[in-house]
Amino acid sequence: MADPNDTFWEEVCIEISKATKYSFKAVKYLPISSGVTGETFQLRTTSESVFLKRIEIDRSNILDAETEGLRTISATNTLRTPSIIATGESTNFAWLALEFIFLTNPNSDSSIKMGENLASMHQFQNNFHGWHATNWIGATRQYNSYEADWPNFFKEFRLLPQLKLALTNNLDSSIFDNGKLLLGELSKFFANYCPSPSLLHGDLWAGNWAADPDGSPIAFDPACYYGDRETDIAMTELFGGFHQNFYTAYNSINPLDKGYIERKSVYNLYHILNHFNIFGASYQQQASDLIMKSLTALR
Repeated sequence: MADPNDTFWEEVCIEISKATKYSFKAVKYLPISSGVTGETFQLRTTSESVFLKRIEIDRSNILDAETEGLRTISATNTLRTPSIIATGESTNFAWLALEFIFLTNPNSDSSIKMGENLASMHQFQNNFHGWHATNWIGATRQYNSYEADWPNFFKEFRLLPQLKLALTNNLDSSIFDNGKLLLGELSKFFANYCPSPSLLHGDLWAGNWAADPDGSPIAFDPACYYGDRETDIAMTELFGGFHQNFYTAYNSINPLDKGYIERKSVYNLYHILNHFNIFGASYQQQASDLIMKSLTALR
């Protein structure tokens, strides 16, 4: 349990009180998890709970980007995200307070609703691919610009930075060379496909969504930008955990292009390279396999 005498918690309660305009006094500060993007806690009063995420102050931009992503998705009124209660900074930490939701495992009905809501969110579009500022994919910088050309954006601002970073993290040089070869051929995947710049969650694996006690879907931990909606769908397949009803419901509203089957390996390479850069060599073989699968699809 967190130390209730820590002045950090007193500061948090004061700021939450200011934001909510009533006296918020937590009596328990219960740790939930700790990872590469910060620590999470349940703050309990005698009548309610608040979810709090904090990170070291010198990494506050990670939390800033997450906050902006949550606000952006929430503004579409499509895919539900936890409501933002307050944000703040102390001497050592930046923090984000959200509504506390008792999460449950998605069932068939919540999977259908998730597919429908995501399809609706993807219909919110921009004139260009990208994002206005650097944000984060996990603990890795996600570089951004605004580009009219999607294949060039995905090459220059997604795959290439991850591939270069992987080389500095001791990726096998032959895998790096094959990756560069793939980048040189990337445009071939888009010869007959020109995606619109859709609003993306950006980090949509099974661990970043759940259902509330009523079965309604909720998404969190976004890494938003505008791009090909297939990237979100591809990531749902990368680690599994999505019911088939999710895909059926999504396609009933926003059907995928038939070329998605070939492009999804390229899209998931981005996330596997990121996992290699964060977690290490256990993801090297999977990165190599995705590169070779993508190169083979071009032959």
